[in-house]
Amino acid sequence: MKKKSKAGIIVAIVLGVLCAAMIALCVVMFVNGSAGKLSQKSRTDKKSDFKETEEADGDDEYEGTGEDFEIVINQVATTEETTVTDYLCAESNQRELTEEDVTALQSQIVEGLPADKDIIQMVINEMYARRGYQFTDQAIQDYFNSKTWYQEVAEKTDDMNAVFESMTDVEKANVEFLQTYVQ
Repeated sequence: MKKKSKAGIIVAIVLGVLCAAMIALCVVMFVNGSAGKLSQKSRTDKKSDFKETEEADGDDEYEGTGEDFEIVINQVATTEETTVTDYLCAESNQRELTEEDVTALQSQIVEGLPADKDIIQMVINEMYARRGYQFTDQAIQDYFNSKTWYQEVAEKTDDMNAVFESMTDVEKANVEFLQTYVQ
């Protein structure tokens, strides 16, 4: 009878160890799966941190971390009252751009840019154009003249320094950052 009870104890211990291993495996899989889903969810939900407001004076409100944007090129968004069209980098006046943004911009093929104009330089030009800068290069000026948002800029000037001084700290930082990528 002692042999049966020893065998039963050994079987019970082996089964207990197997059950504990299965529970541990399930816990590890659950934690890893949950963490992956949480981080994936937080990445996709971040886009909702941006609150878009109508541009009355060129200032947009932004609530977020600055890591929750995508670069969207040549996309047309319409609202009932206004149409915002064809920004090369729509958020360049709202948050500081990153190396990832530059990479995304450089990988895009944008139709309609002036011949032999670098996309990064054109984003810088766009930031100046938003503030009403008039370009001496006719091809660049013609490009911005074709944009509805540029046509709506009331006052225009050819004083680049005055335009730079009128920019927000974010815009100035983006101009300086992007200039390091101009070829």
